[in-house]
Amino acid sequence: MAWTCVHSRQAWAADQASPADPVPAASAVPAKCEVPAGANPALADIDPAERTRFIRDRLHHDAANARIWSWGWGLGNVAAGAASFTLGVFETDKTKRTWDFIWAGAALIPPALIVFFPLSVMKDSRELDGVSSSDLGTCATVGRAEALLERDAEQEESGIAWYNHALEIGLNVAIGVTLGYALDDWVDNSISAGAAIVLVESQLFTQPVGAIRARKRYFTGDLSSSHEARESVRWMVTPLALPHASGIAIGARF
Repeated sequence: MAWTCVHSRQAWAADQASPADPVPAASAVPAKCEVPAGANPALADIDPAERTRFIRDRLHHDAANARIWSWGWGLGNVAAGAASFTLGVFETDKTKRTWDFIWAGAALIPPALIVFFPLSVMKDSRELDGVSSSDLGTCATVGRAEALLERDAEQEESGIAWYNHALEIGLNVAIGVTLGYALDDWVDNSISAGAAIVLVESQLFTQPVGAIRARKRYFTGDLSSSHEARESVRWMVTPLALPHASGIAIGARF
């Protein structure tokens, strides 16, 4: 009797799928994410996670400076207003008391603007700090980080724009001239107006602009750390109010 060995199709398929011939795994290639309008097209070739980390780290650094700037100038102007108000309370001359109270109210304008229109980088930085490591490389996260960077940079540009300088100088000059004429006290009101202009101009010139610089670097595709050494030191100018002295404090953040 003759025996015939028959291979079924299933057995043949199993033989072909031998573990001796494994299918090579596809190499992990980072996805490419779109770049903002006007940015260097080469930015698309950079790992999305690296792009997100750059924005996150730059905004984190800028937010730290923004908090120092906001608290320093906010409390400093409140202290200046309180000092002017206190002088008015104990002032016996009715004319001088009036301008003391008016200048005290004017000193509260800058801190009010800081409270009601804070630098958005302080909030946006916290949002990016909360992104998990696994989500850093997604295009959705990159797009969100880019939107926050753009918003923060635009706000910082608006804060130091020429019209803000013109507005605060014009406002203080107008108050000084009005009070000088109405109260017939040109010397004191001229000094107060000049001091107010110097303080507010110092506040505008020391406003953090880290988001503006970060956007410029990001759009050129420069995400290197070569700028870190230069950006590691930040000089800050803030009002100084002590029990027996007042003035301007200059400090450095390392």
